[in-house]
Amino acid sequence: SDSERRLYTTSSISVGPLEFTNEAVTFLPDEQVDGLSRNAGRRVDGILGATLLRRGEIEFRGPENELVIRPFDRSKIKVDNSSLPLIFIPDSNTYAIPLRTETGMGSRLLLDTGTNVELVLDEHRPLARKVMESTQTGTWNYDSVHGSHEVRVFELPFGILGPGISFPKGRKVCVDSRRDGPLDGVIGIPVFWRTSRILLNSKMEMASFVGAN
Repeated sequence: SDSERRLYTTSSISVGPLEFTNEAVTFLPDEQVDGLSRNAGRRVDGILGATLLRRGEIEFRGPENELVIRPFDRSKIKVDNSSLPLIFIPDSNTYAIPLRTETGMGSRLLLDTGTNVELVLDEHRPLARKVMESTQTGTWNYDSVHGSHEVRVFELPFGILGPGISFPKGRKVCVDSRRDGPLDGVIGIPVFWRTSRILLNSKMEMASFVGAN
């Protein structure tokens, strides 16, 4: 199943300056990895999971197609008007950020580089229900590690905002039947590609979005 897989351990794998010894790994069916290749536009051989964030500070430079992994003691993240909390979700071993609508409704959105849409909302949560009060504008083929299927598209009737990152009123977003528990939806890889710099520091429990548009 998607929730239970056989685990193995590595002898040693190096990723940038980090070396993983006795790291837990699992294997995915080819069709799931192929779906990620479609999202990336190039061959993908595997996935670095969210546990990577516990190894050091992660920096995405989307327009430059770069990923930087640095030790926590060399952190470059700062508390300023581009920083916001990075929330660990233990039930799913993932990370989320809090954003608010222009009308004051709070939300927690999962960060998922394996999803091919900017923002997909869980139809069972209050945020998506408010968005679905507007008129559906179409459908979209939604790809993730869990497969590919069609989702509904709506225009945001209000902006969803946070320090350094925003989804303005009128931006097209997707709505899906996700059942993500306490999470309102997912921020996908297009946001990472179009943002000049995203810093994620799990030790400081902080995220920073610079140059998002």
